[in-house]
Amino acid sequence: MMIYTLCVQVLAGAFALGCDSAIATSLNMLPSPSFRMLAAMRNDRASEALQEQKKLSDIIRVITHNGKCLKKSTLHNT
Repeated sequence: MMIYTLCVQVLAGAFALGCDSAIATSLNMLPSPSFRMLAAMRNDRASEALQEQKKLSDIIRVITHNGKCLKKSTLHNT
């Protein structure tokens, strides 16, 4: 088994290189795109995996638009 700790924007590439598992924070919230990417790569459907990669990257870009983490002061103001 090959596990890759990564930035989620390169997940499809990691699967293309033979990784069969990944550790990325976003996978806790959004596991389905990564499962579809891995399945596509295993079945020689790289273009399908890249489409999933783009969807996931777009979602992560929206989530992190105002910064990569929540500030403690933000949590206390809610």
